[in-house]
Amino acid sequence: MFETIAVLLIFFVLIGFGLIFYGRIQAGSFQEKQEENFELKAIQTAQLVSFLPELQCSSNNII
Repeated sequence: MFETIAVLLIFFVLIGFGLIFYGRIQAGSFQEKQEENFELKAIQTAQLVSFLPELQCSSNNII
């Protein structure tokens, strides 16, 4: 009886460690993906602004 409880306890402890490990790896991956998406959005915004006709005319001294 006690052996079964000990085995189950060890099993659930190992499952818990596995879930904690997996969660930390996923959190790191999510952080990297979020930073990459932020940088891509910044590049898209910069490209959009650089092709606005108002800015192109003012940079060529055409007013």
